[in-house]
Amino acid sequence: MAQLNLYVPDEIAEDLKTRAKASGKSLSSFVVEIIESKTTHTPFDWDEHFARLDRTGPVDIQITEKDRYFGDLRDINLD
Repeated sequence: MAQLNLYVPDEIAEDLKTRAKASGKSLSSFVVEIIESKTTHTPFDWDEHFARLDRTGPVDIQITEKDRYFGDLRDINLD
């Protein structure tokens, strides 16, 4: 397995450490998951998506006429 050494701003490093700890993962495992999610095209998991929405509560999305015209909401970030 390859090893990568990265230089990142302190704020990003602290955020990653906090998020890794909150998810119960090592920093290395957490970062690998992020990299995999950005480099591996996998089918969208609707069940997990809606389960995540249920955990976070209601989401208020205002759809404009322009959104209706283009009809593609895949780029909306719900994080």
